[in-house]
Order: sequence, then C-alpha cells, then structure tokens
Amino acid sequence: MNISLLLLFIICAVFFSVYKFFKNSQQADTYTLLPMRQWIVLANSRHAGGVEKMSYSLLIQSGAILEKNGVITLSELRRSMRGLSSFRKENFIILAVKTAESISYENGRIGAYRNSLENSEARFHLAYCFSVLISNHIVIDELANASTYQSEFKGKGLSFILDVGKSFGD
Repeated sequence: MNISLLLLFIICAVFFSVYKFFKNSQQADTYTLLPMRQWIVLANSRHAGGVEKMSYSLLIQSGAILEKNGVITLSELRRSMRGLSSFRKENFIILAVKTAESISYENGRIGAYRNSLENSEARFHLAYCFSVLISNHIVIDELANASTYQSEFKGKGLSFILDVGKSFGD
C-alpha cells in the first residue's frame, strides 16, 4: 500500500514537471508572435531563466525564418551559439539588434528599422536584424563570441533595445 502511494506520487510529480516544461516552452514560442517592444517588456518582467528560455525561443524562431528565406541555415546559427562557455542569449539578441540599428542609421534606413521594431512580430524583427547584419558582412560568430562577455547595457537589460535612435541624436 505504502509503495503504491509512493509510486503514484512519483509518477504524478514527473508528469507535472514534464507538463510544466512543455507548457513554458510553448508559451515562450507564442511570445515570439508579439511585436518586439511587447516581447521586450514581457522578457524584462521574467526571472533570468525565463529570459534565457524566451531568448532561445526567439533565436530559434528567427533562425527558422532566415533559413526559409535562404539567408542562413538554422544549424549555422546554432553552431554560432554552441561551444561558448558563457554564451548569453539575451546579450546576443541585444548586440544583433543594436548593431543592425547602427547599420540602418548609417545606411539611411533607420525608418525601415523603426517600422520593423514597432510593427513586426519579435521573431520577424530579429530575422530582419540578422539579415541586415549578414548583408553588411557582419560575422554572426563574432557577434556570438562578443555575447559571452558580461555586459550591463547601461543596466537596462533588453529594454536597452527600445532606445531607438537615441545614440544618434534622434
């Protein structure tokens, strides 16, 4: 009797743990459908583990879009992120987005960048940013390597992305 109850308890605990994991993963995928500004606000309200999960989901969803459009394969994007001991997905997203913003400003395309930031789903905006980077010969591996450094981004985390154009005097 006691063994049966213990087994039932263990099975229930495992079931709920697996259920919660898949529910959280599915929820992180759903968040990539939000506009980038809303995704950032939501990510900033999460704990560190939640931000990493949301960032990973955003990177994978964006990578799938890039692969579908023949820009870069998802395996190449994943390879950029692997093998780096302290790789931070959040930093990778910030660096990609802010670098794309700088390039867009220099090329006179800051309006298109802002439109993407304001109106596109987060996954499409990040894919847009990676497209800008790749078309301007920015090596994604180097950006991923730079993402391993601890950086405060002015202490703002992902909300640093929302300061569009402020570094350019807009």
